[in-house]
Amino acid sequence: MEHNRADQIRIGRECPITSLECTVKNVVAQYEEKNAWCGGFLNACKEYYMRVAIVDADTLEILHMIYDERAGNQINNL
Repeated sequence: MEHNRADQIRIGRECPITSLECTVKNVVAQYEEKNAWCGGFLNACKEYYMRVAIVDADTLEILHMIYDERAGNQINNL
């Protein structure tokens, strides 16, 4: 799930999680690649996103907050 500065929420694709740690690393790597043009994941977060999290597809409960602007612009890896 990403929550951008225009206050829009986008839910990505559904995927089974067997290891939350691996999933977090994969999500961050995908964002790094996708946002390499602007300096990578952290720069993109500071510029475009308020929150990036892994959520439960059925309930939208946050399973792991990867980036939260309110928490001081920190990437929360496991």
